[in-house]
Amino acid sequence: MTKRYIILAFVGFLFVPVGSMAQSADWGDVAGGSDSGMVSEMPKGGANESPWGQTDVQPEVSAKPKQASKDLACGEDDPRYSQLMTVLRTVKEGGDVDPLQTSFSTYVEMNKKVRDMLGSTIFISSPDCSKQFVFDGELTGKVVLPFPELWNLITNALRVGDKEQIDFILAGTTAAPEPANNLISMVQYAPLDGQQLRRLKSIMGYGENGSKEQGESKEKEGVIMLDVYLQLGGMVEYADRGKSVVFVVNNMRELELEKIYLDKVEENKGVGVVIGGGEVVKKISSLLASLGLKPSTISDYDARKRIKANK
Repeated sequence: MTKRYIILAFVGFLFVPVGSMAQSADWGDVAGGSDSGMVSEMPKGGANESPWGQTDVQPEVSAKPKQASKDLACGEDDPRYSQLMTVLRTVKEGGDVDPLQTSFSTYVEMNKKVRDMLGSTIFISSPDCSKQFVFDGELTGKVVLPFPELWNLITNALRVGDKEQIDFILAGTTAAPEPANNLISMVQYAPLDGQQLRRLKSIMGYGENGSKEQGESKEKEGVIMLDVYLQLGGMVEYADRGKSVVFVVNNMRELELEKIYLDKVEENKGVGVVIGGGEVVKKISSLLASLGLKPSTISDYDARKRIKANK
């Protein structure tokens, strides 16, 4: 995660923080939810109840010390954010302000009044060095973000029930490509509580069974992280496109998926998962193929034979 400049504490009230950014590919840690691989429980209440109710959650304001800057790296914030009140006064008085390089996360954290005051004096810088400008409150294009950062923004908006913010995030972002190993780590259910899960399904168009095609899947109530990543525009990194992914299933347990191997089935190389059922395995295989990999399925018996042959 690139270093970000945050305004001083005395103007902290102008922002609504969305929490710490994730540093790993462990999606359970990213969301701050339950253990990875677990199916989230459905929320209590009627099916027609809106998941976007009022919330009295009040996040604590955080601030980082002001830092001097030389040349800004892509995706970092302009150091003038540490003197934001001065910038706002200049804008209010009609003075000239050079556009402020702004990370997407910082832009999302601002309240609407500050965004409106800064207006077109902001441009959004992505970690991939692309730039998007703000015109009439809208971005001129999509911002490419690493999936851990994007998922963190989404889950925090889900947590506080801010539908307007999550609509803005989904409309203005695309998930950056990830290596194949990271995609395999997404073969688990989204670690969200019941209310957050309902909100995710509501905003992204999932059916009650966690599938885009209602009634066609035997998945339970969970939403697979790999599916969320694909819906956000994600793809496998170019260097990993076409790599082989091997599913090892236990035929004695209704095709329960036990391990996933990248490239070769070798001892101590597989990633263990606890997610099963023939329909789920087919869905994961389809998702990985859509992301640019080549999945195949073998039994646990055949996997043991391959491991023995590769020793």
